[in-house]
Formats: sequence, C-alpha cells, structure tokens
Amino acid sequence: MQENNKRQLIEQIRQHNTTAEEQYLMQFDEASLQQYLDRLIGAPVARNQVKKSRRLPQPAPQTRQGDALRKAS
Repeated sequence: MQENNKRQLIEQIRQHNTTAEEQYLMQFDEASLQQYLDRLIGAPVARNQVKKSRRLPQPAPQTRQGDALRKAS
C-alpha cells in the first residue's frame, strides 16, 4: 500500500516538475516526497527563492566499505 502512495506522489510531482525523473524521486521516502510536493503546489515564492524551494534534499552518498577503511588508515 505504501509503494502505491509513493508512486502517486511521484506522479503528482512530475505533473508540476516535468524534469524530475521517476528513478531519482524513488530514492526518497514518502514524507520527503510529500514535503516537496507541498512546496511545489504551495503559495508562490519570490523569484530568487524558486530554485531553492523546489529542490529536493540530496540523498546521502553511497560509500563502499573498502573506501571507509582506506580513509581510516
């Protein structure tokens, strides 16, 4: 059931932001997607704030175990 809700959120986001890729949006949890959608359809923002307000937070970079071990040495 949650997966369907996530897909619905992504569809709604893509209606407002046609450049958002589904594969990219799938990385985020429902709460983040809902927050982003709320911003997209919310009250208009000042022109200089549009780029900031419409961006999703970046997912944490994926590291491999070997990378962490090399940095610790």
